[in-house]
Amino acid sequence: MQRNRCWICTQAIDYNAPPNHPESFEPDHYYPVSTHPHLANDPANLRASHSKCNRSRGNQPAQQGVWIQAEEW
Repeated sequence: MQRNRCWICTQAIDYNAPPNHPESFEPDHYYPVSTHPHLANDPANLRASHSKCNRSRGNQPAQQGVWIQAEEW
């Protein structure tokens, strides 16, 4: 199982934290579902994030020029 860092803040995610805990894992839609509903179930549109980061981002577009390299690269 991959244990990626949060793509928003780049910090480690606590994959053992209970759901809705601020540091727990929550999948984030890179392109928000509200503006890209056709990508809602596309795995390529999902990024690992903290619950708190995902919720604070809301449906804002991803920051341009920000890219987090996967650890296996």
